[in-house]
Amino acid sequence: MVNCLHIACLQYHLLLDAQHVREVLELDAADEGYVHGCRLWRGGTVQVLDLRTVLGEPEPSLPRAGLVYGEHDPPLLLLCDSVLGLVQSDETAFRKLPYSAGPITDLVDAVVPDAATGRLLFHLKPGITES
Repeated sequence: MVNCLHIACLQYHLLLDAQHVREVLELDAADEGYVHGCRLWRGGTVQVLDLRTVLGEPEPSLPRAGLVYGEHDPPLLLLCDSVLGLVQSDETAFRKLPYSAGPITDLVDAVVPDAATGRLLFHLKPGITES
């Protein structure tokens, strides 16, 4: 079994390996100055990456959620629309990306169909934060 954190970003639903999530943050209007560049986190600085911009939104609105994510130091602050919760999935449930996945193919390596909703949950590549 694989433990993943389910997040929403634009029309996409992403799964991130839970073992690399260091902290989940709820953002509000007071955080507006921190959504680009770098942000102080626990005595250090983390790079900020707005997933909505990466996924093609030219002028994204203020994100509502963020998570500090990464296997190595320094981690990365990923901004998204919402954090939906933990998901456990059998490794055999992961499927190859459909040809029609579009701009998300550079970020993800597999999909998991969600039987309850019928939507595809895209699995974020493990090394995405090491660029």
